[in-house]
Amino acid sequence: MYDHVVIQLSNISYFNISPMPEMAYPIWAFVGAVIGLMLLFVGGSTLKLIGFSAMLVCACIIGSIYNNNKKLGDYLILVLNSGKTFYFSCNSKSFLYQVENVILQCFKDRSLKYNVDLKNCSIIYQEENMSIHNEGNLVNGNIVNGNDNTVSGIGAINKGESITDEEWKKLENVFKEIVAQTEVNSYEHMLAVNAQYQISKRDKKGLHKVIAENLNDFKNNILVNVVSGSIMEIINKILQ
Repeated sequence: MYDHVVIQLSNISYFNISPMPEMAYPIWAFVGAVIGLMLLFVGGSTLKLIGFSAMLVCACIIGSIYNNNKKLGDYLILVLNSGKTFYFSCNSKSFLYQVENVILQCFKDRSLKYNVDLKNCSIIYQEENMSIHNEGNLVNGNIVNGNDNTVSGIGAINKGESITDEEWKKLENVFKEIVAQTEVNSYEHMLAVNAQYQISKRDKKGLHKVIAENLNDFKNNILVNVVSGSIMEIINKILQ
């Protein structure tokens, strides 16, 4: 639900994260510019004025479309069964991958309730009977998955060894390579970007949750080519 619009999840046939499609240039604008240019050389004073005006108008239209296309950012794109398309923008592309993961979780479990704030890049898990305005379960803006019976149940994640700044930097470098190597818009890419986002915030609890909830994907697909034993030791500390 956003503003006064409600989209039923079962009506979503496809979603991904990509730039909004660029606006096409109208053919008539180029034709008008060419005709205007021709009038400047072959017409009289009146026709030259008309030609110059036509060229100016067409150039403004083409320039406006060009500038608009340059400003297009990344969007969460929802395509409904009806064919209607919705675009949701956000300042952080990595956060859009978190939102994408939330939608995926809701597909798997209809009982989950999330409040997503695209402006402030925060996701709030709503307990079954919680009012949508109750933000008591906000955990540092991280995704809190409804598969845990209570939010307080994840409080023990931060116990154990702390992660040093040097170790965080090692993880940053490794996941930078992983994100670059995974296919864009694949599920593995989404998980890798999600983990990278938690690493950038130095959020051990958030990273634990991302890896623990998708352990098989990380073990079999994402971390399978990581040969550094020290990196695996850091990840084991994260999962303690």
